[in-house]
Amino acid sequence: MIGLENKSLSQASLNQLAVYQSAIDEKRTYTEQIELAGKWRDKTNNRIFKEVKEKLISMCTNRTQRCMYCEDSASTDIEHFAPKSIYPNLTFVWDNYLYACSGCNSSSKGNKFAIFRTKDGVFEDITPTKATVRVPPVAGNPVLINPREEDPLHFLELDILGSFYFRPITKNEASKDFKRADYTIDILGLNRESLAASRKEAFDDYIDRLSRYKERRNNDNVGCCIKERSI
Repeated sequence: MIGLENKSLSQASLNQLAVYQSAIDEKRTYTEQIELAGKWRDKTNNRIFKEVKEKLISMCTNRTQRCMYCEDSASTDIEHFAPKSIYPNLTFVWDNYLYACSGCNSSSKGNKFAIFRTKDGVFEDITPTKATVRVPPVAGNPVLINPREEDPLHFLELDILGSFYFRPITKNEASKDFKRADYTIDILGLNRESLAASRKEAFDDYIDRLSRYKERRNNDNVGCCIKERSI
């Protein structure tokens, strides 16, 4: 998970997204807004969302269609960073979109979300459940790290000498930075065994290529020395 280069859509697409969003915002109740937000895919089979996908792909790691969360699997889903089931007012907001694999988007994150309440800084899980009375969430800042707005590597480090797991950089478990890193790793499943294995394979391949490069350079240098002496 790394920070992304944030890009903008064309003004025409932004305007059309605003039209879609206004239909939700105009609903009288929060419940009605959530219900309409749940039908957002009805609007996604058009040129606007073709541009959305193309722009998101251009923001992916190395501009290849990689998940913006785990970076390993191919992106398949337009992901709402702040879930539309909690924040229907962000359903058609460009800055709320990421491109993610189904493993991160559906299997791991889903509509899980937590905030630090602005008044007292308390960590609060606001993930809705079937028994939850649907009311607008209290104001607060996301606990989940957003790669479109911040650099995850300020919070996370990768253990490349052992497990190939991500872990919090800070060891202060009471700090917000630790809680954000720990929550992000957990909610996105960033330490799934398949991901750790892929990271190790990529690292081993890099070390192997580097070793072969050094060996070739050494051989070239030895060859040059022999040639110079023969002259």
